[in-house]
Amino acid sequence: MALKEFVRDTLIQVAQGVEVAQEALAESSVLINPPVGAEVATAQTLVQAGQRNPTHMIEFDLVVTPGDDGVMVAGAAADPGQVSRLRFSVGVSFPVQERRPSEPDFELAVEPPGVG
Repeated sequence: MALKEFVRDTLIQVAQGVEVAQEALAESSVLINPPVGAEVATAQTLVQAGQRNPTHMIEFDLVVTPGDDGVMVAGAAADPGQVSRLRFSVGVSFPVQERRPSEPDFELAVEPPGVG
């Protein structure tokens, strides 16, 4: 499979999976990708239209090989002399699932590493 198709399909499927999970759990107390408050200084965020949305890094660690159509994701049968390892991350901000009106207010406590 071409690298660009693999990355595209993976990102689409992850994003759609998050949306489907949010819809499936809409009536539960589970929040998938909850909003980030200003007090959470360690989270990566995207500020858009005044709203702080969590940004998640999707990490790729792939073995690739040259192909007729460009860079290809290598399969198990790839020639070991023709493969390269490719690592990269893509930042994605999924739709924020807002707290439902019936839920109590809560704060997310974040402790610095090594505390607690």
